[in-house]
Amino acid sequence: MFREATARYGFIGMFLILFLLVFCGSGFAINAPGNLKSTASCHGNNGTVMLSWSPVSAPAGHSVLYSVYYSSSSKSGPWSLAQQVNSPSFTFTGDCSTDLYFKVRASEIDPAGLQLGESVDSEIAVTHSSGSDIPLPQSPLRGCNLVPPVLTVSVDPANPYNQINLSWTNASCGAIRFDITRSDGWATYVSGTQTTYHDTALVPGTTYRYQVHVRNYQGKYEVSNWASTTTR
Repeated sequence: MFREATARYGFIGMFLILFLLVFCGSGFAINAPGNLKSTASCHGNNGTVMLSWSPVSAPAGHSVLYSVYYSSSSKSGPWSLAQQVNSPSFTFTGDCSTDLYFKVRASEIDPAGLQLGESVDSEIAVTHSSGSDIPLPQSPLRGCNLVPPVLTVSVDPANPYNQINLSWTNASCGAIRFDITRSDGWATYVSGTQTTYHDTALVPGTTYRYQVHVRNYQGKYEVSNWASTTTR
């Protein structure tokens, strides 16, 4: 009789565990990002890779946070977190002397900012070294020289807790864009005619360091000084 009861309750327990796993798993599951693509402008040990993927849907009132990972070793890693972003795109700036591998995960975030679940990895996108994905066109300008920008940064007077303003000089001929990098791995770029940028949604009481690269059509670049400041 004891053996029969044990078997009966053991079966019921296993059923309840399976039910909870299925129910909870389906309640917090979120799809993996799809259609991951990379567009590279890589030249030697520095360059940019623009990543994009299909957006993932979340229930009403919830949001999606994307975690972008990269590896310079192989498709199996080891992986490093490049950045967490809210939109289905990211521009990576870094060493392009070797092949780079990227993958993305999606997390469902509730209105209180809590993470409810994380997807499996997306497919892996490979960016080949030395700009073999998309070679930059040759510049029609001759005799043009790039000049290292002089970068200055300051806390925004109207929003000193969450915003830093960047400005730099542009004495270059033939500049097509400026790549802005932050020491924590975040990066973006602006056109070659722009000399200011406002970095927002920052953390109060945190020090941020920045650098700017000026680029021309031939893929050549010059690098500014590092500049840093601390939000209040």
